[in-house]
Amino acid sequence: MIKRILSTAALMIISGVFVLFGINKYKNPNRQRAQGELFL
Repeated sequence: MIKRILSTAALMIISGVFVLFGINKYKNPNRQRAQGELFL
C-alpha cells in the first residue's frame, strides 16, 4: 500500500516537472536550457 502511494506520488512529481519544463521551454528557450543544465 505504501509503495503504491510512493510510486503514484513519484509519477505525479515527474510529470509535473516535465510540464514545468515544457512551459519554460515555450516561454523562454534560453532560460529553460540553463535550468535543464542545472537539473541534469
